Amino acid sequence: KKFISVIEKKPDYVYGLTKALFSSYCFDYARKNEVKCRIIKLYHVYGGNEKSTRLWPSLINSAKKNKNFKMTAGFQKTDFNYIDDVVDGLIKSLDFNLKGKRYPQYWDMGSGKSLSVRRFAERIWKKLKSKKKLVISKNISFDKKNYKIGKKNLWKIRYTQPELTINKNVN
Repeated sequence: KKFISVIEKKPDYVYGLTKALFSSYCFDYARKNEVKCRIIKLYHVYGGNEKSTRLWPSLINSAKKNKNFKMTAGFQKTDFNYIDDVVDGLIKSLDFNLKGKRYPQYWDMGSGKSLSVRRFAERIWKKLKSKKKLVISKNISFDKKNYKIGKKNLWKIRYTQPELTINKNVN
């Protein structure tokens, strides 16, 4: 029997490769065994008890400590999704009566609203009313990848503006 691949392009790192291989395995297994399977690809998830070295908690912690925040140029874009919105979306995705009758399915999960890292940081910084500055690098070498959700396979979730969600507890 033929192994079915859902790998769109060859991943350039091991973590991505293992996710792609496992997704392909799940698709193949679901087709062979007539099992309903839905692979959900998440985009940038932030909030909650996120690791303190990541962007969102780093911004909040710098503002609380009254420090400038140094960051890349931030031109790269992604779909930023607050953790509570993602959890609600994942729970809804368990209803296999939604979004078509043919399985297996592959869905991008997100709000469908792309935002640059810089704009995301600026919105949070403004909401925090920090007296310090965002120090934005002129070096764009880290800003090569943009992550865009495919409109065709979008499992749309609620969009919470970043500045409305920062009142959550952050370590």
